[in-house]
Amino acid sequence: SEAGTAELAPEPFRYCLNTSTIRGQKLPIADVVDIAAEAGYRGIEPWIDELERHVAQGGSLRDLGKRLKDKN
Repeated sequence: SEAGTAELAPEPFRYCLNTSTIRGQKLPIADVVDIAAEAGYRGIEPWIDELERHVAQGGSLRDLGKRLKDKN
């Protein structure tokens, strides 16, 4: 590496957002996925009722899974 450039070792684990952390904001789960990705989380831990609400409002779990994959 060049002088002044620090190389970071890979983390031994990935950080995951438990969606209950921001549950009070009452955001759609798709928005929570975007927020988690922007904040640098590598995964989310959703609550079942959030997924059920997503589907009840016309969302698809397959599409949500694709969104998660697209956000890495």
